[in-house]
Parts: sequence; C-alpha cells; structure tokens
Amino acid sequence: MKRPIKPLAVTLAAGTVFLAACAKSSTTSSSSPSNTSSASSSPSAAATLVTDSKAADLRTSVNLLFGQHLDVAVKAVDAALGGRSAEFTAYGDILNTNGTDIGALIGQVYGADAQTRFNGIWSAHNADFVEYTTGLATNDKTKQDDGVKQLTTVYIPQFSKFIADATGLPLDAVTGLVADHITTTKAVVDDQAAKKQPDAAKADRMAGQHMQKIGDPLAKAIVAKLPAKFS
Repeated sequence: MKRPIKPLAVTLAAGTVFLAACAKSSTTSSSSPSNTSSASSSPSAAATLVTDSKAADLRTSVNLLFGQHLDVAVKAVDAALGGRSAEFTAYGDILNTNGTDIGALIGQVYGADAQTRFNGIWSAHNADFVEYTTGLATNDKTKQDDGVKQLTTVYIPQFSKFIADATGLPLDAVTGLVADHITTTKAVVDDQAAKKQPDAAKADRMAGQHMQKIGDPLAKAIVAKLPAKFS
C-alpha cells in the first residue's frame, strides 16, 4: 500500500533500473600523418559510437529521473528540517510524481504487475526516510532508529531482490549497490540536520554519482536480458 509523504520528511530512492550503452573508442598515435588521418576517417571507427537508439533513450530517461529524485529530495529535506511545511508539501508532490514516472518506465519494460510492485516498494521506502528525517527534526531517537531499521532490514533486501530478479544481475552485487545508495543519501540528510552545509554539498555530490552507478549497470543488464524491446 502506498504510504503518502507528509511534512517534515525526505525522500530518496534507491533504486531502480535501467540501461547503459557504453562505448569505448581508442586512439592510436603514430609518427606517420597519413596513418593518423586514415584511422580518424575510418568508417569502422566512427561506427563504434551509437547515441541514437532505444537503449540510449532509456539510459538518458532513467538518469534524468534519478537525478531529479535526488535533487528534489535534498530540497524537501531542507524544507522539512526548516519547518516550512507548505514548501515541503510542494516538493513532496514532485517527489511522488517522480516516483510514479520511474514506475511507469518500469511498467513499459516489465508490465503492469512489476510497475505496481515497484511503486509499493518505492513509496514505502520514501515513508521510511520521512520517519527518519522527522526523528532528526524533533530529536526523536525512536523514529530515527525505526526509519533506519525499515530501510536496512526491509527495503534493501526487498528492492534488491526485485532488481536482481528483473535483470538477472547477482543478488549480492545489487544488494551492495542499494545499501550504498541508502548510506550515501542518509549522509546528506545527517549533514543537513547538523547544519554542516559544506559537508552536505559534498555528500550530495557523492550520492548523485552513486545514482548513476546503480542506473547504468542495471540498465545495461535489462537491455541485455530483453534485447527485442530495444532493437
């Protein structure tokens, strides 16, 4: 069941899916100008880089949604910790829409049942972060501990299995990525609550980089598992 986001909250997300079409290009140097010219003008060299494809579109969409999620979540945390409930509600609405947008993307690939399951997991973990942030704002250690417990003992294993089953990636590897995402995002919240803004900015950057570390390999695995959908 979807758990709504309420004032004094934060949302993060860990996770979810998608593709990376990575291409490597190598440049060889030579003392011969003619050799250099030949390599750079080779049709095969130009053909190694593909940017216009369904796989590339998927990767771009996922990374944009992940980036938006973290960006808005950080703003929502600031509003929640500052007691600006109207501002938080506005960001909360955007976060909810962002989550269902990601769910819709999953549904396009795996169907309505997978979309519904993702939305439930995602919404619940958002609510867990809401509880944790509320605990920080009110110095309620019980809420803090319960939020962390739900994220680590329920969300991480539940979401990791969802992704591993969908992509075929090893469960241990996925679990590590999801756990790191929770850790990096929690660090942002903690620094914001402690009013350590320079540290919060650094933690935010790290959390953003980790988003792509999740999205790219998962996306690549999905394309590999379902090539017909991306041909």
